Formats: sequence, C-alpha cells, structure tokens
Amino acid sequence: PTPEQQQNALRRAFLDRLKGKARTGKDTEFWADYIDENQDEEPCYWILHAVRQYPFNVMWPELKKADPELGEPLFEPWFRRLYDALRGEAETK
Repeated sequence: PTPEQQQNALRRAFLDRLKGKARTGKDTEFWADYIDENQDEEPCYWILHAVRQYPFNVMWPELKKADPELGEPLFEPWFRRLYDALRGEAETK
C-alpha cells in the first residue's frame, strides 16, 4: 500500500473505534483527552486538525459521505459532544 493508503486505513480504523465507543455510550471527555494527549499519532492528529479547521456543520456531512453508517441517529450527538470537547481543549492551548 502507498503511504496515503496506509494513512487512510489508520484513519478508518480509528473512526471505527470511535463509532464503537459511541455505540456503547462511552464518555466523550475521556476520548477527547485521549485524542489530545496522543496527537502525535496520525489518526488523532487528523481529527484534531479537522476540528480546528472546520465547524461541526461542515465537517459532519463530509464524514457521513465518507462513512454512510455515521448517518445512524445515535452517532451525531456523540460525535458532536466529542467535537465540542476537542474544541474546548484546543481553545485552552
């Protein structure tokens, strides 16, 4: 695989992991802290970069296009809370 394919696979795997956390109602603050503390890892950096660059109402439709499963109603509120928590952490740095 090309470096870009590897990068996309890492992102997809991390997004799948977060979807699993959303399904089980895991604490978004914990995952926001995890992402913030591990921003040297590509998937965490990717999420932080997107959160810092785009409002939720721009980012979320793009994520749903890339992963239609995110259209399930349970995901948007969880990812919105994660986004808001990450935005809060970005603003304090």
